[in-house]
Amino acid sequence: MARESFDIAICPTCGSPAIKKMRGAWAGTYQGETYTVKALEYYSCPNCHEKVYPPEAMRKIQQASPAYARQTARPVKRVAASR
Repeated sequence: MARESFDIAICPTCGSPAIKKMRGAWAGTYQGETYTVKALEYYSCPNCHEKVYPPEAMRKIQQASPAYARQTARPVKRVAASR
């Protein structure tokens, strides 16, 4: 899969041109279980504190999320082959 280009020059919430690309750890909690994604790239606005996560960052968050892991860990239903 080709990597998408995702650049933001203006904050979508307040319209500020001060939004900047950042890199840092992101932490989430699901049913009391905390998980962390290290070195996540996102955009942060210093004026309104909005954070915008590009598609690649969202994929990393989903991969680390226990909620997402539980959704994808469903048993595979096998179908008998026809003769």
